[in-house]
Amino acid sequence: MEVYACTLIVLILVLLELWNRSDGFKLNILVVIVGENINNGYYACAPFFDTGFAEVAELYPRLYANATIRYIYEPKVIDCEESSYRMVVLLGKILPLVRQTNETMTVLLTPGCTASVLPLGDLARETKTTLVTTLGAAALGNTRRFPTLVSSTGSAAWQPIALVPFLEKFSWTTLTFLCDRLTKVPSIGSYLSSLVCPTLKGYLGPPKYHLLYEFFDSSNATNQSYAGILERAQRSSRIIVVATRGDAMRDIMIAAYKLNMTSDEYVYIYLEPTSMPYLLDLLDPTGDADSDKIVREAYRSLIVVNFLDKPWSAMEELLRKIADTARTRYNYTYNHGRNEQRNDAAMAAYEAVYVFSGLINETSARIGGRVPSPPVIRAASFDRLWKLPSRDVRTGSNGFRIRDISLSRYNSTSNDFEVVWVFNGSTRNITQKTKWDDNPYLWNGRTDPPSDIPVCGFDGTLCIDRFDRDAVKKSVAGVIPVILCLAAVAGFVLHRERRRHEYDLWWSLEPTTFDYNQFSRHPSIKRRANPAPNID
Repeated sequence: MEVYACTLIVLILVLLELWNRSDGFKLNILVVIVGENINNGYYACAPFFDTGFAEVAELYPRLYANATIRYIYEPKVIDCEESSYRMVVLLGKILPLVRQTNETMTVLLTPGCTASVLPLGDLARETKTTLVTTLGAAALGNTRRFPTLVSSTGSAAWQPIALVPFLEKFSWTTLTFLCDRLTKVPSIGSYLSSLVCPTLKGYLGPPKYHLLYEFFDSSNATNQSYAGILERAQRSSRIIVVATRGDAMRDIMIAAYKLNMTSDEYVYIYLEPTSMPYLLDLLDPTGDADSDKIVREAYRSLIVVNFLDKPWSAMEELLRKIADTARTRYNYTYNHGRNEQRNDAAMAAYEAVYVFSGLINETSARIGGRVPSPPVIRAASFDRLWKLPSRDVRTGSNGFRIRDISLSRYNSTSNDFEVVWVFNGSTRNITQKTKWDDNPYLWNGRTDPPSDIPVCGFDGTLCIDRFDRDAVKKSVAGVIPVILCLAAVAGFVLHRERRRHEYDLWWSLEPTTFDYNQFSRHPSIKRRANPAPNID
């Protein structure tokens, strides 16, 4: 009986110790946001973060029982490059708040772009603090520089990653890549010029690829400037990749149509940005009936590359909850006319809260409720699948988010873009939808994909073009009968002349008129028995 009593007492003491350790575990969350960028700024992301925190507090009540959440916000910044400078200044405010002890665990959480995350990542490394990011490029995957980083990023890289096997599938290695700076819409411009474009350019380098890489700015572009860009592209490629927003892509396709650059030998590949505010759909009416008609004809040569995600319409209840949080806590109302809530970067902020909370809860439970180390948390993020209220979040062997990509073509019958190919982010394979086999819309009426280098070269000097070949055929067909007639006439004339000469009088000379003796007087001529006649 005493043995059982002692065993029970020990068990109770152990449980109390674990309970006390769990209660003593303080979570110190520092949310660092620089500026009001409509894509990943304070008002865009803070309500998404708050909604996530409210939900995970119910899911992991003990983890959040002693949690503190602080927002460190630097206002009046929009540009990504400027936010990186401001982040350096903010480090002085952040450092005193970082506490990493046996009783306190600090987590740095930021929706910043790559340039602003870099200095924060260095601080996290030096203080051995877990850093969670929701946006950024492949540079953040440097585990030596950022050993404490846990990321739900990867969106910017997946379009370029998917495009490489797609280009290889059709042996397209000679390309033009047009990247939009969008200086007047920095929320999208920084995403394209700082993340998408450099990532793709890195994949499409020599010697395998021959790339014309050119920046443009659709904020100040005109039809004439688009024509100039396209004419330069025409001299070097037939496969043209464009990273811009929807309305600019539509104008580019109209300009291409007017230059006769949407025929079946051209392919345009549009890297549509992740869902962001102010983006216009390619099929939105322009109010100009002629332009709407032209663009639908031009779209026959267009392929749209986008993320294959759960539709926003399936998240309406969650979006309403986030909108209520924005209105009541931040006195901010999302502009639904501009689809301001349909923001992939902001939704990634909500999802990051779920991911890192689940990782901390899981790794802490393995060691009896104590504070887990950042490397252990990072390792636990590899090769995971999280079923979240928003979307599924899949991570790979480096902890970065895996995204599936769709590649769509325009179907003039349905007047819509339909998915033709799907890139699987886990297997890195491209598969084609079977219903598009032998579909005339697949290659703009062709039965096979066009070559990236025309048979006659980019300037047509390697051979006669199609129009001239037809003209030559017609000319030759007309000339040959004339030549045959002339040859027949010439033959008849020659035959007639020869017959006339045959009936002419022959000269007949009498032998007695020849003087044979003159040959004998020449030393080199010997006298013959029958000397030849001499003709004077």
